[in-house]
Amino acid sequence: MDEYYIGEVRIFACNYAPNGWAFCDGSILQIRSFPTLFAVIGNLYGGDGKLTFAVPDLRGQIVQGMTAPTDMYKRQGSETVTLDDTQVPMHTHTAYVNGGRPSSLTPGDRLPMRFFAGGNNTYLEDTALQSPVSLSPQAISVVGNGGSHNNMQPFLPMNFCIAVQYGEFPPRP
Repeated sequence: MDEYYIGEVRIFACNYAPNGWAFCDGSILQIRSFPTLFAVIGNLYGGDGKLTFAVPDLRGQIVQGMTAPTDMYKRQGSETVTLDDTQVPMHTHTAYVNGGRPSSLTPGDRLPMRFFAGGNNTYLEDTALQSPVSLSPQAISVVGNGGSHNNMQPFLPMNFCIAVQYGEFPPRP
């Protein structure tokens, strides 16, 4: 393998961590076993900083470039999200109704009609509409149960590994 720095993170397509590398799975490591890696990352990702430290846990995570120094090392985002009415754009559901009697009664004694959206066929009874018209509670009720929905982009799981041994110490600027 090409040269690498201790603490460098790479993606591997294999189902094992190569020699000198460890999975980025949040494992707690002994400082005495990996002193060079501890010198590079400290206990930023966990551990007590005296005897132990942790490698980053990138399972189920997307890595993103840091936008501000305070953002580094903080987990952000969510796999699911629950929307409330303040997050849904204002919109209307228009219904078109003609109050007159149908001019044709085919087929049978019902007039075929089509909903404004959705292309669903339904039939209008052979009666004139009265004003005001009462709508079915199902037609005007709130829908949804307040549950969350999936918030994940398409993904392909692979193994993130961190160099723990045999690499070079990364030089500081």
